Amino acid sequence: MPVSGSRDGRGGAARHRSWGLKVPCPQKPLSLSTWDGRPQGSQPGAVSGPCWFQGPENRGTPGGLIPTPSLAQLALPHLRRSRGNIINISSLVGAVGQLQGVPYAATKGAVTALTKALALDESQYGVRVNCISPGNIWTPLWQELAALAPDPRAAIREGAMAQPLGRMGQPAEVGAAAVFLASEASFCTGLELFVTGGAELGYGCKAGPSTPVEVPDLSS
Repeated sequence: MPVSGSRDGRGGAARHRSWGLKVPCPQKPLSLSTWDGRPQGSQPGAVSGPCWFQGPENRGTPGGLIPTPSLAQLALPHLRRSRGNIINISSLVGAVGQLQGVPYAATKGAVTALTKALALDESQYGVRVNCISPGNIWTPLWQELAALAPDPRAAIREGAMAQPLGRMGQPAEVGAAAVFLASEASFCTGLELFVTGGAELGYGCKAGPSTPVEVPDLSS
């Protein structure tokens, strides 16, 4: 979760810094309603969960959920003083779902919901909270997955054709979206910015090979 310590909307591009903090799995629940950095006791609506969320064997599962509110809680005292902003990284699949990807889609949906709720809570302090939801971005992970396919070139082509623009995005394009949200989008909060090449647009074949398909009879 990039955290910008900037004062934005104050004439020109903001000066901002980013921190990469390693947040341990919380031993105590973190309140979702009081974000002042003070220790919180267990209460309704608190985040509490086993540390297996962060285990390497659960890569791609809800490991992104616990660190997101944890890091926000650590950063907010500074961000309130500096009127900075938070940018969470969600995913397109948090909005549209993904076949055989329930844990990942649920986690990313939670990150988006957290972004919107926290934007409401922190608006009184002048802190903006937004998120970016990337689609197919050509990353090393994408390359690893393609290499495991029976036909890697076909898998890559299929990934590129999933976007109306006919290509995958680049990491730098996600970075540019983050810079925009951090420094220029001073009137945006609670926003989910899709960086997807339009992958969510239009109709497509959704039924799987094992799904019973009912085709209307033209004579009826």
